[in-house]
Amino acid sequence: MNPKSPAKKLLQYFFPWRGQELVERLADEIALQCKADLWQRISPEVGEMGIAEARGYAGALAVGYVEREMSRTPSCHELNPALRMGVLRLAADKLVGMSVRELLLTDFSADPEILAA
Repeated sequence: MNPKSPAKKLLQYFFPWRGQELVERLADEIALQCKADLWQRISPEVGEMGIAEARGYAGALAVGYVEREMSRTPSCHELNPALRMGVLRLAADKLVGMSVRELLLTDFSADPEILAA
């Protein structure tokens, strides 16, 4: 269906949550795809940081990981710019949240591999 077609506009008017559901589903998928790569990148540094500093550090890097994953995901190529930006923002937020949770669950003093990195 053409994104500018009257049927598409009518569907969006009567079912506006469909776009939000799509954004949330794609953001979840993309954040999960990026989680391991981001954690591998930040884990050597965040052990010495406070939570706020680690959140900022993860956030600064998360957008790049999400953008790269979105460029590889065919269903993201079909999104209109507003939905695409929504996926980017939500996926980055979810990815940062996952990373901070991982930080809180990790005992850096017991992991010589992380300390050596």
